[in-house]
Amino acid sequence: MSHHYGPELPPLDPSMFSQKDLGLGATGRFPEGKLTKDDQGEIKIGITVKDDKIVIAFGKPVEWIGFTREQAIQIGETLINRARQTEQL
Repeated sequence: MSHHYGPELPPLDPSMFSQKDLGLGATGRFPEGKLTKDDQGEIKIGITVKDDKIVIAFGKPVEWIGFTREQAIQIGETLINRARQTEQL
């Protein structure tokens, strides 16, 4: 990846996301059950465009993430839609 969050970068500005996307991060719920013993539960993410880059914000540090088939398709479609919003296509 060419752009990522790391110790040298500040957290993403929540104003980059629409009002419905605020409140990113852990919800404390397990709507699909636990995938592993380390599963920390549901996480609300935001996907937006900033300076012609597609940005995914997790609202917290994330080591791994799992999706249902439907969730993976939805994220894929959202990424494609956000990519189409950039000027580089």
